[in-house]
Amino acid sequence: MKTGRKGFSMRYRVVPVCLLYLLASVSVCAQQTGLGERRQLYIPPSDMVLLTIASQPDCPIQIENANVLLPVTGGGLSAQYLLRNRGTKPLGIQSVHLIMLTQRGVESGWEYRPKDGAAISVLPGTLVPPANLGLSPEIVPITDEIRKRLVASGQIPAVVVIMIEEIKFTDGTTYSAKLVTKALRTFFKATDCDQ
Repeated sequence: MKTGRKGFSMRYRVVPVCLLYLLASVSVCAQQTGLGERRQLYIPPSDMVLLTIASQPDCPIQIENANVLLPVTGGGLSAQYLLRNRGTKPLGIQSVHLIMLTQRGVESGWEYRPKDGAAISVLPGTLVPPANLGLSPEIVPITDEIRKRLVASGQIPAVVVIMIEEIKFTDGTTYSAKLVTKALRTFFKATDCDQ
């Protein structure tokens, strides 16, 4: 999958532009673009952007129903997903740090915190409750113009991995997958399509 574009092999971080939003069993990362304005996002076609949820069998929370979301104008990667307690015991959660990585070095990370910053208890098999956001984003269908712009960016096709990097629990313990994200960055760097 060579693109011939050397400039996109540079590693950089996209400033996180999203927070967790949950409505009618759909969770969306979003931000407000201005007072009273809804941010417009679209789900890129899977032949252009392939999302995979990292397998994390040792993680007490699992990611479900994930989609990559891209902004119609400006901004970086965000996501739509659910978080669920996969264990057999209740979890006291203070925060969950999620990260998305691509084979082209683009990253986006954000921290989910419960409403009002209070710790929460999540029962076995249940969804993590929503964060407190303002306006929900508007998910729009992909148009021919958006598709052409995506192709012209030179950054597709792309593989995107979403995973939980860290969870802080109310008992003071922490789940960490930082070694996994470090290994994934090294892997993507070694197999960079643009090299």
